[in-house]
Amino acid sequence: MSNVRLRSAMNALGLSPARLGEMVDVDAKTVERWITQDRIPRPKARARVAAELGKDETYFWPVLLGTDHAVSPTTSEITRVWPARSAVPSDVWQRHLDNAREHIDVLVYAAMFLTDTHRLPETLARLSKAGGKARILLGDPTSDVLVQRGLDEGMPNVPGRAASAFEFLAASASLPGIEIRLHDTALYASLYRFDQTLLVNVHSHGLPAKDSPVLELADVPGGHLHSYYMGAFDRVWSSARRPE
Repeated sequence: MSNVRLRSAMNALGLSPARLGEMVDVDAKTVERWITQDRIPRPKARARVAAELGKDETYFWPVLLGTDHAVSPTTSEITRVWPARSAVPSDVWQRHLDNAREHIDVLVYAAMFLTDTHRLPETLARLSKAGGKARILLGDPTSDVLVQRGLDEGMPNVPGRAASAFEFLAASASLPGIEIRLHDTALYASLYRFDQTLLVNVHSHGLPAKDSPVLELADVPGGHLHSYYMGAFDRVWSSARRPE
């Protein structure tokens, strides 16, 4: 039995066994045994690993709680949960944006916080230069769906925010590997994919996305949730239109 949670957390931060070993003063083979054989480190090493990866020891080694640590792949996909998008620390978003090397996929109506606070255009430029790809899905400002969503959430300017988001990002569409499309889908979740990590901002009727929960999912072999939501992304992408 491998430790998929430890492997996924390392992958999310771009850490090899050798690099994590350097950080916690063990050799790479020891770290590999923690992953491939689900070995439990000594207490001092456990504490350092948890600190470096930003999670509790019992997240990686639930057996410490006296429970069965053979968790299912789908359970292992869920690495963190926040009660609202506004509760996700700013540095979490920035770290995911900065660490993305191959893919960024975004499905939203506007998500102006990515352009206002996290400099998404600069991230897309860096990603393009490095040979990466991005698919950005923004709400179509001319769609009645956005008008209705704004009325439902008490935020009538949703179409205007979508138009502003496109204005900020339009120039990025000319970069190699970067594509922007407009959609008129009634969203049940906003999606943010950064390489193998997916943040799912689930929606609840009558509440804005910023007040709705966020799940952080790792792409774990044998898991279901990551592929489930990315399948939804692909369906919206296939029906969305290229801006005129």
